[in-house]
Amino acid sequence: MSTPFAFQQQTYRVAVYTAYGTPSQKVQVQSLPTDKLLPTEPGHVLVQVRAASINPIDYKKGEGALKMVVPLDFPSKIGYDVAGVVLDVKDGKKFKVGDEVFGRIGENEAGSLGEYVLTTEDKLARKPTSLTFEEAAAVPLAALTAYQTIERGTRGPDKEGAFTKAFIPAGAGGVGMYGIQLARHAFGFTTVATTVSEKKIDLVKSLGADVTVDYKKEKYEQTLKDYDFVLDTTGDVANEVKILRKGGWISSIAAIPDSAEMGSKFPLGFFMSKILDLMSLKYRRVTRSAGVHYQYVWMEPNGEMLGKIAELAEQGKLKVVIDKVFELDKAAEALEYLREGHATGKVVIRVVS
Repeated sequence: MSTPFAFQQQTYRVAVYTAYGTPSQKVQVQSLPTDKLLPTEPGHVLVQVRAASINPIDYKKGEGALKMVVPLDFPSKIGYDVAGVVLDVKDGKKFKVGDEVFGRIGENEAGSLGEYVLTTEDKLARKPTSLTFEEAAAVPLAALTAYQTIERGTRGPDKEGAFTKAFIPAGAGGVGMYGIQLARHAFGFTTVATTVSEKKIDLVKSLGADVTVDYKKEKYEQTLKDYDFVLDTTGDVANEVKILRKGGWISSIAAIPDSAEMGSKFPLGFFMSKILDLMSLKYRRVTRSAGVHYQYVWMEPNGEMLGKIAELAEQGKLKVVIDKVFELDKAAEALEYLREGHATGKVVIRVVS
């Protein structure tokens, strides 16, 4: 039996929100106790973080955009995407000490912008050998979001007809980049269209987009027609229905969620459920009137699914685009940079060189 891991220090460094506010106002790198990081339950995994990536949810939660559904306790640790090395595992079935892993950790496990995270085996996959830690950290949340959103729209019980043409707006964004590649290589779409600025057309074409619409010069709803599926990354459902055939699907990550989807992930009270359903009603109405299917998708951590994505990376079918890498001490600056909305690809935090 291996000797249980023991920390040599009583604290570790991790980026936190000290209160609700913008990253420049409320994000600090603090030293927190290590005593709650040790694996105590079967399947627990302690990971030494080599790199993490940040996503819009990281600053939106800190600004209070989700506090009615997911309130924060401060200091609130930041970050869900992680790539690192297993330091300890409790009764592990998938991983052992020394394994290189990556994953999207759980809501209550946030803190990948730190030296260590405690998570569970089911949320992790083996890091592709073809990717660096920085590249691997840039994959989980965005790629899993794209995969699950496409899968639930194209392989669900309400699927009607063949799915060969996909529209994925904002193809140069984090989810959009992975959505284009997964639509082709994991789900077999033969035509993938996206919206993008002129200077990024070559980039999205290199990822697999064969139809590009320069959103600064033309409207996609006047250019595209008879598409089967939309991965909605912008919330523009009213126009997206115009390009779909009857029986097509819109799977959204950008509109307003309904109580059925959010209630399956978070505890919602009666009034919050009613508010969400009322606010999201317009999306269901416009899609129903157009004769297309609609759903909102909230991503769930899934190590097994991430393993499938890792296989595509190993096969050279999944490219990772990193916009910029920051050191952990610059976490607030990194979040502000992402918040400005100018990044092309993922923003990564290097934790251990």
